[in-house]
Amino acid sequence: MTSKSFITVLTIDASTELRVQNRKQFSSTETLHQLLGDRVTLKSSVNRSSQYSERSLVLTFREGVGSGTYTVGDINSPFSAINYVERGISSLAGGSAEIVYPAIEGSIKVEASPTADMTRYHFQLEVRVKHDISGTQLTVEGTSDVDLITTRFTP
Repeated sequence: MTSKSFITVLTIDASTELRVQNRKQFSSTETLHQLLGDRVTLKSSVNRSSQYSERSLVLTFREGVGSGTYTVGDINSPFSAINYVERGISSLAGGSAEIVYPAIEGSIKVEASPTADMTRYHFQLEVRVKHDISGTQLTVEGTSDVDLITTRFTP
């Protein structure tokens, strides 16, 4: 008896709209995803083609996160990281550098709608982020709608 093997392909369809204090509009359909163990990382970016002006929202959470409102810093939260990231020109050797602003307070509301072949997420966030070295703080508010689509087939 021969067992059938399946190939599983995970694709993403997403749209993110943010308002970031003292920054221009953030409207993106460019979202990268990564699954490591039981953690999902979603990175929505604007200006991704420019190494000197990319801005990103990075969410890392437990796979299968359910609907609910989660508070930044709560040890029981399925979110291990909520970061706002900016890439710019560094004064050292003219290269680029990332400035990471981790969330320090606020919340993220999740509406999760799983089906057999897709999980649809609606994230609504309102967080305050802070750069650890400079102390700069920003307010980040907005939504991200994400469809994680699973396709399985026999080769």
